[in-house]
Amino acid sequence: MLKKFNSVKTRILLGILVPIILLSIVFSSILFLVSSNLINNQIIPQHNQNLLLSMEKFSTLFDTGLVNDAKKNKDSYEKLLEFTTDFQNEYNLENAYIMSKVDGEEVILVLGNADEYLTPLAFTEEQTAALSTTDIVASDIYEDDYGKHQSTFLQIPGTDSVLGLDADADFVDELNSLLIKIIFASLFVALLIGSILAVIVSRKIVNPLNLLVNHTEIVARGDLSKQLEVYSHDEIGRLAISFLDMQSQLRETISHVTDTSDHVEEGSSTLKETVEQLTVTSN
Repeated sequence: MLKKFNSVKTRILLGILVPIILLSIVFSSILFLVSSNLINNQIIPQHNQNLLLSMEKFSTLFDTGLVNDAKKNKDSYEKLLEFTTDFQNEYNLENAYIMSKVDGEEVILVLGNADEYLTPLAFTEEQTAALSTTDIVASDIYEDDYGKHQSTFLQIPGTDSVLGLDADADFVDELNSLLIKIIFASLFVALLIGSILAVIVSRKIVNPLNLLVNHTEIVARGDLSKQLEVYSHDEIGRLAISFLDMQSQLRETISHVTDTSDHVEEGSSTLKETVEQLTVTSN
């Protein structure tokens, strides 16, 4: 395992993949921070502003007499219901309604797209706060079983009633979900491109090295007849050419030694014949 980890191919792969992964993580982190800041400081405040403007328009539809009369007069209630429903549908709101107190009891006076006339329902903290001020009261983004929402409330002057608008705020989760998907997709693409690049580069470097190593093993076994084809002129190509030159010189040296050995053998034969003749002559 350690030998494989120390191979040139593994080192090249790690040398390319690790920086790409680190850079991708850094880039994704920066993207997440910038996008989150944009959502929190730009998109959500803009959503709040739109809801406040909607409340200002909503408040112009009602007058004190009509609202107070609707607590006892069904015809006045029907008019309020029509106004409220039309506004809710026109501005694509989750809910548009009027909360009120009737005989000391907190009730729904009007609810758009529904008949909840005088249905008991306790005021929320924001609705109670709106009764004591002439300013628009906006809630933070909150979550319930139906998702995320944001609401605004405004007192109807001269009444103990409060206008209310509920807007869908699920876009926050949707944006965060989309952001996370983009980040993971970016990491995956970067990793995929880095892997392909690393494999290509490693092959460009390792394959010629493997050919050279295989050739040196053949030469080490004593076979100097094989030739290695060199196609590159980089450092590995120069190394291969140098090795081929060494192989050629080694082959020439061995050939020279072989020739010299043949000459010595011929001289030895001649000397042997001469000695034999001398011995015959001496006898």
